[in-house]
Amino acid sequence: MKTISILLLSVFVVLSCSRTYEKTSPKDLIPADIMKDILVDMYVLEASVRNCITANKKDSLPQWIAQEMNVILRKRNIHYDQFESSYSYYMGNEKKSQKIMENVVNRLIEKETESSLKSQHAQKQDSITLEITATDVVNKIVPLKK
Repeated sequence: MKTISILLLSVFVVLSCSRTYEKTSPKDLIPADIMKDILVDMYVLEASVRNCITANKKDSLPQWIAQEMNVILRKRNIHYDQFESSYSYYMGNEKKSQKIMENVVNRLIEKETESSLKSQHAQKQDSITLEITATDVVNKIVPLKK
C-alpha cells in the first residue's frame, strides 16, 4: 500500500525535479486550459488509486495506472513527451503554473461538490422510496376483529 503511494509520489517528483524547467515554450505546447483538464483527470486518477490501495485491490495496479494515464492523454490526442515538455514549461513559469493550479483546485472542488450533491440526492430519493413503502404497508394492514 505504502509502496504504491511512494511510487506515485516518485513519478511526480521525477517529473518535477529531473529536468530543468523550460523557459521558452515548446513548439507543441499544450494550451493552459487543456493542461488544467489533464491535471484534474490525473488527480482524480490518483484518488482512485488511493481508493484501490485502501480496498486492497492492488492486483496489477501499476499496469492499470499506466493504462489510465494513457487514456487521459489519448482522449486529447496528446503524447506523453508533449505533456512532459508542456508540464516543464508551465511549472518553470510561476505565474502560469500558479494560474493553472488554481484552476485545477477549483475544478476538483467543483467535482467533489457535484459528487456530494449527487450522493445526497440519491440518499434523499432512497429515503422517499422507503417512506412511500412504509406508508403503503401501513395502509394495507387489515384491522383486527374484536
